[in-house]
Amino acid sequence: KADTLEHSTAGALDTQYVVKGSAKAWSHYNTITNTAKETLNISGITDNGTGDHTFSISNAFSNANYVVGAFGQEDTGGGARIISGKGTPTSSQRQVDVNTLAGAARDLEWHNLTFHGDLA
Repeated sequence: KADTLEHSTAGALDTQYVVKGSAKAWSHYNTITNTAKETLNISGITDNGTGDHTFSISNAFSNANYVVGAFGQEDTGGGARIISGKGTPTSSQRQVDVNTLAGAARDLEWHNLTFHGDLA
């Protein structure tokens, strides 16, 4: 067991920064074509309809109290989008909604999520 990580020239880092601060799962996903461009610890993505997707986590969190950060973009610009959680999260799944400011569901070319929390 180690409490610190040490680099030969960059110094030392407390392992709590790695354990508590690193993303435990992430996804870079095109919701228009339903194509995962890159993922970490994501076992599957379900298309529930326009702007509505469920992300399944390979190695579950210890509970449903993890944090999800999101970013979305269309190649054509298209204005602001709201990415929000939908339904009740579990330790191994999170449903996510994308809408325009006017409330219309929208798929995005660049749909990015990061998941932070304690793994089980």
